[in-house]
Amino acid sequence: MAMRFTRITLVCLCGLSVIVGCAKSDDSRGGTANSPATQPAAAINQTPQSITEFPATEPSASVLKIGGAPQWFPPACLRLSAKDGKVTARLYSDDPRDVLTGRETVNSFDLMMVLPNISDPADIQKTEWMDHAESMEKKDTPYGIFLNGQRDVLQPYDVTVLFQGESPHVKVVVQGTFGLFHITDQTPHPAAVPVQVVGILNATVPGAK
Repeated sequence: MAMRFTRITLVCLCGLSVIVGCAKSDDSRGGTANSPATQPAAAINQTPQSITEFPATEPSASVLKIGGAPQWFPPACLRLSAKDGKVTARLYSDDPRDVLTGRETVNSFDLMMVLPNISDPADIQKTEWMDHAESMEKKDTPYGIFLNGQRDVLQPYDVTVLFQGESPHVKVVVQGTFGLFHITDQTPHPAAVPVQVVGILNATVPGAK
């Protein structure tokens, strides 16, 4: 796994984030939990170009390269839980409180992952999450990546997530193909457009010491 991680990091970007509260609960996302994004969803429909590193100029943010263009998000959090011998990891952006009241808008992400091969969250670096959907049809789920006021919704299609480090700071590598759904009043049920997503998120584990 270390070799795979090294190979991916050579083509990934490094998203730096500061340590913040990470207070979002597991059931906090509803249908309207994400408001319009402050950062533009530029170039997300273009064909992915060569992935190269670029500087993270916003130390209080995370960044993912989507369709060849950088998209900024709030800092990343990784909530780990164990139940019935299975470890679940929820990777989400720590959105400002004003997002819920509609007074502030941001891009956001929220991914729920059941991790194989481990039963203890302390072994997070020993596993990886892979998701390959049977089709690129839109799923009825609150999870995904949300841009441009939820008009651009990205859901995993063929995605790999790797982990390095240990609580309270875990480096999360995201790489793969997502289905992009550009939702408008004229096209409430659009067809998916495949886009490449790649990034390294420095995630804080809530409650870890």
